[in-house]
Amino acid sequence: EATALADYLKNGGHLLLFTNAESTSYEKLMGVLSAYGVTAGAETVRDGKSGSYKGSEDHLLPTVNSSHSINYYPNLAGYRVDMPMTHLLRVAGKDDLPDKVTVTNLLTTSDKGYITHETTGEDGATVTDRETASFPLAVEIKNSETGANIVWYASTEMLSDDLILTADEEKAADENKAEGESLCGNKYYVALSVSYLGREFTPTHKKVDPVSADTIDVNRITVSATPISKD
Repeated sequence: EATALADYLKNGGHLLLFTNAESTSYEKLMGVLSAYGVTAGAETVRDGKSGSYKGSEDHLLPTVNSSHSINYYPNLAGYRVDMPMTHLLRVAGKDDLPDKVTVTNLLTTSDKGYITHETTGEDGATVTDRETASFPLAVEIKNSETGANIVWYASTEMLSDDLILTADEEKAADENKAEGESLCGNKYYVALSVSYLGREFTPTHKKVDPVSADTIDVNRITVSATPISKD
């Protein structure tokens, strides 16, 4: 499967990927992705800046790259992204990326994002070290030569039922939200990621409803699942 996936990308395939900490143990999948300059770790990313998390510091409210086509309209309409239990992504430095590959951060922590490492000291006691940085939480990876395009979100919990709201639930939330509070827009960001990868992107979305205009776009292409079995 890893070979089939790698070949698909080498031939200009597009991939939308959601992973969790357990996924980082899938060595062959991680090998396919690391060939594009992005590696993953099982460490949980947290954020210590007020307003950058919800409830606990591992339920992230990321900083959104509002200039990217996927994010532009839902961000303009005031929708946020909720990312619980996000794991570590590391992007190679510009000079260390493979030839023709570019990586764009879609979502990041604040500059107070952090992960912790536990080691055992000489006296046998556990020592906890904290690494602080602005960590990427979702990235777009492009190979300009092959046409490969990967959008990778480092959280599967962002797809949970309580974050992918129904229209009725969202309307009720909108009516009851506090002044200046933003609504969870995970379903918009996810739907627009699919749209972005599924066809040449032509943003026809409206500020009041970032997805509906896209779903009735006559130029929309539905991309069928690609079988990877050799049978």
